[in-house]
Amino acid sequence: MDVQGPATPHAVLDALEARYPMLRGIIRGHVTQRRRAFVRFFVCEQDLSHASPDVPLPAAVAMGTEPLLIVGAMAGG
Repeated sequence: MDVQGPATPHAVLDALEARYPMLRGIIRGHVTQRRRAFVRFFVCEQDLSHASPDVPLPAAVAMGTEPLLIVGAMAGG
């Protein structure tokens, strides 16, 4: 994914939604731009789900050698 500026979760989601407009409002809210409750972000075995969306991603992710995983969580009993 080609990201403009520093590699952050926010910038990656902007690029992802620009490329795939049908994802707008699915991963994060239209108005608030906050992560949906059952969506998690993982990088280099770290959970960034509750981190600021403007936190810089690790260099390995920014260079493309490691993925940013966007995972839909499952809930239920």
